[in-house]
Amino acid sequence: MLYVTHPIWDSQEKQGLFTYIERTLTEEFNEKKPMQGIYTRNWKSYKWYRDGAPVLEDMHLPDHLIMVCKGIRRFQHDFFADDLRQWIISAKFRDFLRSHNLLEGHYEESQLTVVSTKNQPLAEQPYYLWRLFRHDNALVDFEKTPRVVSPVKPFTEYTPPKVYYPELMFQNQAQVPDLFYLDDPNYWSSFFCNEEIKLAMEKENFLGFDFYSLKEYMRVCIEQEEKGRI
Repeated sequence: MLYVTHPIWDSQEKQGLFTYIERTLTEEFNEKKPMQGIYTRNWKSYKWYRDGAPVLEDMHLPDHLIMVCKGIRRFQHDFFADDLRQWIISAKFRDFLRSHNLLEGHYEESQLTVVSTKNQPLAEQPYYLWRLFRHDNALVDFEKTPRVVSPVKPFTEYTPPKVYYPELMFQNQAQVPDLFYLDDPNYWSSFFCNEEIKLAMEKENFLGFDFYSLKEYMRVCIEQEEKGRI
């Protein structure tokens, strides 16, 4: 059985878990304007759909970046994704993914220091930025995969309706990995995995995301749409 993740819906501030964080990635801490990044290299301009994969030499992430966060006192996510194809992951979660050979060849990384706008540490463990430059859409037979269009009216006439997959149909002879990532607007902050990986992650008590069956994910997301939360 397949499962898909979604970041936590409700902020748990006392645990250092947030649904949204005002943050900036920077090469150096800007003492005068902490939320304004300092950049000496071209890494921010990389776009996978334009520049291809792997990442061009002059667009690689620096070895180390600083994530400056505004308005929070603590950051404890093992997985945080609020930007397209960028994951903030704890060293513990990174070690799990690497030890299981998951998403190899899909990302580049930068070691991350998490601080406040006063340059005070907000995290009790090391972090990494993973920038995904490869997806697994080729595994899926989208012509055969059922699609459910959300009944919730889009915000504007120019906004496409959200589309969900109650199940995924794979291409013939596709070698489906234990964990994979789809480049799809409704799953950008998610990953898919089998039951074995789900159970192993739950055993580690990783923070910042919840697991759903594909049908549950669709139902919960539509409920959140109806509440105006997505």
